[in-house]
Amino acid sequence: MKFFETLYQFSEGKIEVRALPSKKQAFFEISDLPGIMSFCKQNEKDHLYFGVATRDGKGGKKENIVNIPCVWADVDFKDTSREILADRLSKFPFKPSLIVNGICQ
Repeated sequence: MKFFETLYQFSEGKIEVRALPSKKQAFFEISDLPGIMSFCKQNEKDHLYFGVATRDGKGGKKENIVNIPCVWADVDFKDTSREILADRLSKFPFKPSLIVNGICQ
């Protein structure tokens, strides 16, 4: 959970976690890593997602955003190959601090 601790170390608001296709949604205090882990275990058969921007706990839309802790890009490999992404990243003037490889099976 070091990932969440690092990402949200200067943030306020709640972390939104969703499970699909069940459409379960929950909001957790940034410090409630045990709660996040429990939600993930309870929904381990679903695909699990979290909102990078923290929320107010009332919804997951842009009007519910409290804090944006970083700049991120979400790349869908059905449209872009890993090789193309690697090439583009090598030419980009700013190197990523972190690359998360989320794999759906």
